[in-house]
Amino acid sequence: MGSTLNGAGSKDVRYILETATEFRVPLPLASVVRDKITAAPAYGLGECDWSVFTEIARLNAGLQEAKHKVSTS
Repeated sequence: MGSTLNGAGSKDVRYILETATEFRVPLPLASVVRDKITAAPAYGLGECDWSVFTEIARLNAGLQEAKHKVSTS
């Protein structure tokens, strides 16, 4: 079973950003990833894995939900 966005995914990105800040390394895309992870629970997708990012982008753009069911396993 892979990690969920609410679990290890969130922790991993937080650690990456903290380390980048400590060493003064800009990682602008990591901030985008963090924002997507933060948005996931609002859409009921926090227990999904990383593959749900396309669905979050679709919802943020105001597009219709995908016709397929997003798996939480």
